[in-house]
Amino acid sequence: MGADVIGRRERERRVRRLAVVAYGVLAVALVAVLAVIAVIALRASHELVIEADYSEPAIVEVEQSLIRSLDAKGFTVQTYDNGDEDIIVEKVEDTRDPRRVALGITARPVNSRQFPDVVSLGVVTKIPLLIVGRGPDGTYASPADLRGKRIQIGDYASVSADLAQRLLAAYGVTPENSTLQRDAPDVARDLLIAGDSDAAFELYSPRGEGNRSLRDLVVSKDFSLVPMPSTKALAGQLEFVDVGTLPRGAFSITADAPARDMSVILVPITVVAHSGTSTSAIYAMAQGLKEDFGRADVLASPGEFPQLSDNLPNDPEAASYYETSAVPWQYQTLPPVLADLFIPLAVAGTIFLVLASLYQVLLPEAYSLWTGVLRPSRQRRREVRAERRSARRARREETGSDDLNGP
Repeated sequence: MGADVIGRRERERRVRRLAVVAYGVLAVALVAVLAVIAVIALRASHELVIEADYSEPAIVEVEQSLIRSLDAKGFTVQTYDNGDEDIIVEKVEDTRDPRRVALGITARPVNSRQFPDVVSLGVVTKIPLLIVGRGPDGTYASPADLRGKRIQIGDYASVSADLAQRLLAAYGVTPENSTLQRDAPDVARDLLIAGDSDAAFELYSPRGEGNRSLRDLVVSKDFSLVPMPSTKALAGQLEFVDVGTLPRGAFSITADAPARDMSVILVPITVVAHSGTSTSAIYAMAQGLKEDFGRADVLASPGEFPQLSDNLPNDPEAASYYETSAVPWQYQTLPPVLADLFIPLAVAGTIFLVLASLYQVLLPEAYSLWTGVLRPSRQRRREVRAERRSARRARREETGSDDLNGP
C-alpha cells in the first residue's frame, strides 16, 4: 500500500513539473509575440523625414509627389533641404542622425556596398542636362566653343554643378581658361538674359514649371542650345548618366525649337529609402510615383518610369507594384499601423496556435490536469494533514488518560 502511494505521488510530481514547463513555454511565446508587435509598431512610425536638394527643381518635383502620397495616407512628413555637400544616401543610412532621414531623392551615383540599409524605390525619371548659350542656333558646335566665356554651372551644392564641371572639362573648358559662375537657377537665368553670363546649364524636366522660362529662351532667336557631340563617350566618362534624344520641336513645334533632334546626357533621379521604412508608406509612394511619372512626355514613353535601379537593391514591394500595379488588401483597407502589423501578427499567431496544438496533443489538457491531478492532490494533502492532526490529538488524549489512571 505504501509503495502505491509513493508511486502515485511521484507521478503527480512529474505531471506537475511538466505542467509548469508547458505553461512557462506558452507564457514565453505570448510575451515574444507581444514584443514583436511592440517593436514593429515602434518601427512603423507615422512621421517620415524626406531630404532633397532644393536647388534642383526637377528633384523638388519628385519630393512633392512623395509628400502628396504620404499625406493622403495619413503620414506626417518633415522635409529638409540638403544644402551642403553631404550625400543624401548617407543621411538615409545613418539611423543615429538626429533627423532620422527615412527618404531621399538623389541624382548622384551610389555604391550599394557602402549603404547596406538603403533600398531604391526606383529611378522615377531621367532628365537632360542642357546648355543654353547666348546667340542664335549655329553659334556653337560643341561645349568646347564656350572656352573663355562666363558659364553658369549651378549652385555649389547642386548635382548639376558637379556634372557641368566634369562635362566642360571633357571638352577642354576649365576654371583656368573660363569663368565658371555658381548661382541658383533663377538667378543664373536672369544673368544670362541680362548679358552678364554667356551660357548656363539647365537640368530640364518636361513636367516642371521652370521649363516655361527655359522654353522662352530656347524659342528666342537670341539664345540656342549648345550641341554635345560624342555623348556616348561622354556618358562613359561621367558615369551614372545615360544618353537620350531631345526631339526636334520639344520646346515648340511651331517655332521648331530645337531645330533638330539632339543627343543629350540624361541624369537619373532616384528615390531612396531606409530598409525599415513602413510598408504602407512604400506602397503609397510607389502608387504616387507611378501615377505622376508613368505618363508620357517628350522624353519618355507611357509606363517607361519608374524603372528599377541597377546600383542599389530595389525595395521588393515597390518593385512588385511597378510590375503588377497590385496592392495587398490590407494596405488598401486598413490604417497604416494595422496594415504593417498584419503579416507579423498572422505569423506570430500561427506560431502560437502551433504551440498550443502541440501542447494539447502532447501534454495534459489544463482543466483535466486540474480536476484529475492537481485538485485531488491538494485534497489528499489536506486529508493527510487532517489525519495527522487527528492522530496527534488521539495520542495526546490517550497519553492524558493513561496518566489519570496511573498506579
